[in-house]
Amino acid sequence: MSKRLYWIISIVAVLSLVIVSGVAFAQSRAGALPSGQGEVSLAPAAQDGEKYGLIAGDVTDGGFNQLAWEGMQRAAQELGVEVQHLETSAETAEENIAQFVDEGYDGIVTVGFGLAGPTRAASEANPDIPFVSVDFPSQTEGDLGLLFDVDAPSFMAGYLAAGMTESEIVCTFGGLQTPPVLGFLVGFEGGVNYYNEQNDAEVELLGWATDPSSVVAGEGIFAETYTDPDIGADIATDLFDQGCDIIFPVAGATGLGADQVAQERGLISIGVDADQTRTEPDLADVYLTSVMKQIDVTVFEAIKLVHEGAFPGGENYIGTLENDGVGLAPFHSFEDAVPQTLKDDLAEIEQGLIDGSIFTGWPIYKIPNVLRLTPEMLANLSYPSQYTADGVAPLTDGQYEEAAAPGSATKTSIQLSDMLAFGDLDADGVDDAAVVLISDPGGSGRFYDLVAVLDRNGNAFPVASAFLGDRIEISAVTIEDGQIVVDMLDRGPDEAMADEPTQPVTRIFGIKVVLEEAVEPVTATEVIQFVPDVPDETQPGACFTSASGLQREDAYRCSTEDGMIYDPCFVVDDAPTVVCGADPITGAAGFVLELTEPLPEPELGTLSQPWLVELQDGTVCGLSTGTAPVIDDVRADYACDDFSNLLGELQQGEIWMAEQAIIDLGDDGFVLVESEMVPIRTVWQ
Repeated sequence: MSKRLYWIISIVAVLSLVIVSGVAFAQSRAGALPSGQGEVSLAPAAQDGEKYGLIAGDVTDGGFNQLAWEGMQRAAQELGVEVQHLETSAETAEENIAQFVDEGYDGIVTVGFGLAGPTRAASEANPDIPFVSVDFPSQTEGDLGLLFDVDAPSFMAGYLAAGMTESEIVCTFGGLQTPPVLGFLVGFEGGVNYYNEQNDAEVELLGWATDPSSVVAGEGIFAETYTDPDIGADIATDLFDQGCDIIFPVAGATGLGADQVAQERGLISIGVDADQTRTEPDLADVYLTSVMKQIDVTVFEAIKLVHEGAFPGGENYIGTLENDGVGLAPFHSFEDAVPQTLKDDLAEIEQGLIDGSIFTGWPIYKIPNVLRLTPEMLANLSYPSQYTADGVAPLTDGQYEEAAAPGSATKTSIQLSDMLAFGDLDADGVDDAAVVLISDPGGSGRFYDLVAVLDRNGNAFPVASAFLGDRIEISAVTIEDGQIVVDMLDRGPDEAMADEPTQPVTRIFGIKVVLEEAVEPVTATEVIQFVPDVPDETQPGACFTSASGLQREDAYRCSTEDGMIYDPCFVVDDAPTVVCGADPITGAAGFVLELTEPLPEPELGTLSQPWLVELQDGTVCGLSTGTAPVIDDVRADYACDDFSNLLGELQQGEIWMAEQAIIDLGDDGFVLVESEMVPIRTVWQ
């Protein structure tokens, strides 16, 4: 299952997040687990008129949705209130929350990290309604966040698994790559590593490997769903076939498929969220233990606070080992199989986790003091840039300059616009930033790029960018409901680039993590070595380097005496005669460049990139002549012939998917991959 994971910024994209920062929260105490039945609604015998709604997924999932519903049921039974559940996904959350609001509910509980955005919007719009957020922090003055330090009991579970494995291989996988899931995986990994250190062992972990240098925290296996046991079964089968004999699936109902395969093969599983011997009695014999979150207790206590008029909006509860908000379930049928020495180790580890002498590894980006992004920080940050030689623009006081090409007097300048916006882009309760970079690569163009910058516990990570336009005007940049809103003036379809932009445009962007299956490259139907005819028009000028990435000895990057840069220009005979501005798609003849200096020696890179791509439906994507499209030979800048943007950043060994064309940059150069919409027909190289 080969997949690539990377950030993109896209118009009206789905939000997703990877890491949450370590933040200090107020704490309260949780109690013991009650029982519950999991009906869809419950009306108590005595009513006091109060109604509370649950926005969550399947409440028979044997995990946190079911626990949240059990807490609601307990409130109905003990407080005499009415409770109702609406089964919800991220796509239906806004509609379902609105239904409870319109029906006058006295409080609303939302469950799951994916509901952070809709919950925040609803709470801001309805400040008089208490919201309770399970698995994500408080975002407004009207909501209470219920968080759980699951990394600690997961650490203990990892140590336990490493001490119980017979194959010396344990494994894990997640549902989605979100902070609540990563807390489990990183903690479990830390426990396995700690066992190896303390016992001179070499137990191997499959399914997750932390990488603090990565903005997505590391590499691992994710089912991309919490509701499909068949996918969980497939993942578990693959891991078991690699020798794993104890699995820790952190994937909701998807993980139940892994538990079933473990039972069929006589292997062991570790449960998540609830004591799964209780919630999944048919699988009870497979569970060594479970990493528990006392969600039922905390949901009940939160509703009780609302009921008593003491709701602590704008704060967070955090469940820990110390306050019994999280913990390991009993060993049940494995009680006699777990050696006493291992039990003693776990007791010592628990105390070390409580007193802080043992660190689980989570949060990955832990620093002593929590900082926040500032305008000064953003003005002195390194940003990705397709206009610089090495693909990076390290700003100092919001400015960066370098020579446009070796030996050239023309400079590439990049500056940070004063259009900055701060707001939460990834629903972790911490403000991120959106900035606009203005790039002048030495020609007539003045290019505007939007960059999303995530806050990782005070560290700034530029994670994705999107091209806004050439010589446009930005009126405002804001972050609203987790999306970046850009108000700008652009040109209409019938206006020339020389015209002033007058057309008001609002563009909305979001960020997401894209997980793509690896694609086997296919070749284009036809590849043409383009050679233009010799036109009549002439202009004086000089060529100063080879064309950007074309890997053709007869292709150069040149400029006229008025400073206009053309790339590529082609040598068409031995004179030499150099033709610039010719275009096989538009039929433009271009002009002959009367050389004021001799041609330089070709400096060919190791990569080759297509110049123009024509798709089967006639759409043309590529590098128009007369622009300064690419200076770095590991990036590609593609725009369709209607000037709609298809920009993307292409890193070595990764596949980049634009709106239509897919291009793969490998060790041997740029490879065209079949389009998502229509196949590629012709390439001008």
